[in-house]
Amino acid sequence: MADAVLKGSVQADIARPVGWIPAQESLVALLDGTNLWATPTVLKVLAATEIERDFGRQLIREAPDLLLAYVGAEHEETRQIAIDLLKIVSGEDFGRDPLAWSDWLSAPPGDS
Repeated sequence: MADAVLKGSVQADIARPVGWIPAQESLVALLDGTNLWATPTVLKVLAATEIERDFGRQLIREAPDLLLAYVGAEHEETRQIAIDLLKIVSGEDFGRDPLAWSDWLSAPPGDS
């Protein structure tokens, strides 16, 4: 049900900024692959709700593997939702290069 509500909010273009900090533990688990069916929706919702940059980077650094795998995916839609979120969080655009995104994640904040 939560997945359907999140999908509906993004599809209806009613997403607004959200303070995601109270959901940090759950978000890290989702980014780490606990519900692979929900991952695309979670990525879209985080982007659509304008996740705060520092918090977004912190989340991604805690569980980067799945998101970086999405960046390198052959399927355009899968790849693009990951890149869109990373661009919002980073203010950068390293395109389809998982290694460049990984390097960005590894760099100290402010060293973009």
